[in-house]
Amino acid sequence: MEKASAAIHPDDRHKVEEIRAAVTNPAINSYQAEYRVIGIEDGVERWIRTQGCTYELGNPKAFIGTVLDITEQKRSEEALRDKEAMLQAAIDLVGLSVYSWDLLAGTAVWDDRIKAIWGAACRGESRSCTSSLGRPPG
Repeated sequence: MEKASAAIHPDDRHKVEEIRAAVTNPAINSYQAEYRVIGIEDGVERWIRTQGCTYELGNPKAFIGTVLDITEQKRSEEALRDKEAMLQAAIDLVGLSVYSWDLLAGTAVWDDRIKAIWGAACRGESRSCTSSLGRPPG
């Protein structure tokens, strides 16, 4: 168990310690967490999701649980955040307006620029609005 504990990423050790402390509380006998580990032999950083429960409430002597490698999911989420930031920077740079239009519901979600272009049609309304023509431009 010491090897496993040593493999927890230094910045995430506090999360695991908080979980270990929390499950000693009789009112809390289960846990779920996501944190990084450093491979014991290969030194590779990975993300894992763990969940489980304790036996003997208040004085846990054993845990049973699962561990799932979610490294690729975390990498994908980070890549998506990076792409979204790049897209937003490009939109801001050239002053584009962005909207989405739900044809079935007949509603549109407009950004602030397009609201300004269309003027008073959306003044004071929520982000979901339709133009005075009943539809967004396009």
